[in-house]
Amino acid sequence: EDIKTVIGQTPPMLFEVLDKRADENSEQGVYARETEYEILKCIKVCKKALGEIRASAENFTLHDLQHSLNVIDLMGQLLNPSQLSAIEIVCLIYTALLHDIGMIRLGDEDIPLEEIRESHGDRSARFIEKDLICDEAGQPLNFGRHHLIFHQYLPMICASHMKDITYIDRLPTDLRADGMKLNTALCAILLRLSDAMDLSRNRAPYTLYHFLKLKGISREHWEKHLSITDCRIDEKGFYRVDGICDDEAAHRALFNHLDLIEKELRDAIAWMSRSSETELNVKSDIVKREIKPQGDYHIWHHTFTMDFASISELFMGEHLYGDRQVGLREIIQNAIDACMVRKEREAKKKDAFTPYIPCITVSTDEQYVYIRDNGIGMTDDVIKNYFLNIGVSYYRSKEYRDLDLSYKPMGFFGIGFLAGFMLSDEIWVTTSGFEDNVEYQLHLVKGDRYITKYEYARKRFSGTEIKLKKEYLESREFLVPLGSFT
Repeated sequence: EDIKTVIGQTPPMLFEVLDKRADENSEQGVYARETEYEILKCIKVCKKALGEIRASAENFTLHDLQHSLNVIDLMGQLLNPSQLSAIEIVCLIYTALLHDIGMIRLGDEDIPLEEIRESHGDRSARFIEKDLICDEAGQPLNFGRHHLIFHQYLPMICASHMKDITYIDRLPTDLRADGMKLNTALCAILLRLSDAMDLSRNRAPYTLYHFLKLKGISREHWEKHLSITDCRIDEKGFYRVDGICDDEAAHRALFNHLDLIEKELRDAIAWMSRSSETELNVKSDIVKREIKPQGDYHIWHHTFTMDFASISELFMGEHLYGDRQVGLREIIQNAIDACMVRKEREAKKKDAFTPYIPCITVSTDEQYVYIRDNGIGMTDDVIKNYFLNIGVSYYRSKEYRDLDLSYKPMGFFGIGFLAGFMLSDEIWVTTSGFEDNVEYQLHLVKGDRYITKYEYARKRFSGTEIKLKKEYLESREFLVPLGSFT
């Protein structure tokens, strides 16, 4: 058997490039020739395994071998494959084949389908790390000569397609194997983009869609794909999507997905400009949208916009809370949540010899008021994704739910901290995660969207300290005389 026979179609471009490398009289040629067997075996395993997703997740659009091949094809379109080494091409093929393997239910797992979908990047990583993917003989999947390298980094690359772009920074860009370069971060970038850009109709075959009689969000996802007639990178370096849509809900779903692709393109182009010598064939983060409505509706090109000054004024003043005293209460409430969460997490540690004692202090000096807690503190990811994201609460995130804690935080809507601007027109935040070794300092000014951030490779304490202008509070006739108390 060969790859074309197993997949039942002409292999995508990356396979052709690898075949040409195999003809070279070089170390890369030798590697390209000998790795075909392992790739073929991986394709067989994934063809069978990914086909089983349909049995348990029939409402989802297809995450099968065809989707993996679509992703490999898009990877070859995104850049000139001649810029890649043989091992980088092999790495891309493996990641495309394995990135959705976590959608499979193992054994008697009784996990809700939506939870599996949300966590399938991490599940794919775990399946590879724990050697849970086996061939027909029951042997764990082997990646050939450089198995150890792939076994270490494929899990991270597969997980990355469901993570924030900052996750890419964890992956090395300058690995070497038998003289071949391996940029694992570049592989992750190409996986993220190609996965998002696969809008092909073959992910939602009409006969199956008609049989399922879907409703709600699942129906919108299927019709989003069914409306596409073509998607490709055109000769001018734009990602172009053509289609005809006769349903406004599916049309909106498609436009929202194209917005997501534009964000991925912005992130990828920015990353490539500073972190890689390789160039993308996509030169713009604008997606050409040639989607024609069929019916009496029209998707207006105007969208909701947010005026930062107005929104910040709403969330940072009496307009929302009605009473300036609420500002201090909200900050202390956040501190209580941070301490109680840490208390429960510390209690779960089997090696905790010293019991954790929550502590919140409010103190002053001649210029400032300080509210400090020794709670969980904030990591860089929490600062970027939750603290600075108005309306997005860490306590409503999947990361927090996965901790499986019994404590129910009081601050749940991701806007409580902004009430601090009722008390001071400038706020300084010093924070360090209780399991982190880095300290961050932020300086925020009311009405200004730009924030100053300092990062120190040492920490003075775990938790968070909020510093406010004392003069500003006193000038507003604060309710109580300010003094130190605990």
